[in-house]
Amino acid sequence: MKRVINFMGVRHVAFALTVVLTVASLASLMVKGLNFGLDFTGGTLIELGYERPVELEQVRGQLERSGFGDAVVQSFGATTDVLVRMPGDDPQLGERVADALRSADSANPVSVKRVEFVGPAVGEELR
Repeated sequence: MKRVINFMGVRHVAFALTVVLTVASLASLMVKGLNFGLDFTGGTLIELGYERPVELEQVRGQLERSGFGDAVVQSFGATTDVLVRMPGDDPQLGERVADALRSADSANPVSVKRVEFVGPAVGEELR
């Protein structure tokens, strides 16, 4: 016994659902706008190394309390390696972030492994 599905019978429902989802997507895009990441806006990439494993939420909280609320914190590699992305191109930003983290938690020393400025050149071309 072959099963027959009447796709043409539900075409109006499918079309209405498509229109609703499209309108909702466009409205969301217009209200919230696009949230360009560091690759598109430019900023500073700071690679930090801890002596012992560290929780990302703890690092985020320490940075927020120190006035770096716009920092994006990610883990990569080992649990002792943390990547911080921030807007701005201050060459001293890496040390200021590390100093803030050191003063917040002196029990787990942190060192700056790398600080790089990421330019928005590619993002300008894609926008």
